Amino acid sequence: MPKVLTSWKEVAQYLGKGVRTVQRWERQLGLPVRRPAKARGCIIAVPEEIDAWVQLWQCSKNVSGPGPLGGALAAIRQENERLAQQLIAAQLENSALRSRQDYARRAVRACQRALEAQRTTGELIELSFKILRQVDLRRSGVIVYGMAIPGQSRSAANRPVESRAVK
Repeated sequence: MPKVLTSWKEVAQYLGKGVRTVQRWERQLGLPVRRPAKARGCIIAVPEEIDAWVQLWQCSKNVSGPGPLGGALAAIRQENERLAQQLIAAQLENSALRSRQDYARRAVRACQRALEAQRTTGELIELSFKILRQVDLRRSGVIVYGMAIPGQSRSAANRPVESRAVK
């Protein structure tokens, strides 16, 4: 059975680097380290896989000159740079669109509040006309208590309103 490295410290010692460097390599460069399920902070690494990864990494770093691999690597790097620039542009555009969307939402809410206020005022006027139609104050001697008229003080609304009886 092959020897298994079970901690970041062991992996770092095996590679002759610091623990944080090895963890960064795992995150950014794909150092072959396994994390057992439901085991927080535990890792497993096989030295043979690490050796193969190091050899592949060194080989890819050395390939930059002429030849099929060097040209392919250069093309991939250019494509990566172009995609990174497109990502930045898309993020800026997304930010601008979100800003416009937020502004539009605020404007819609303001319009809804204004329409609600108009509707409420319109309902009050409509209700007032309905009451006046139902109770003809000129013909009947009705005393109306608590009928609030917009703009009237509270004390005036609580006083009885008497009408003259027309004969």
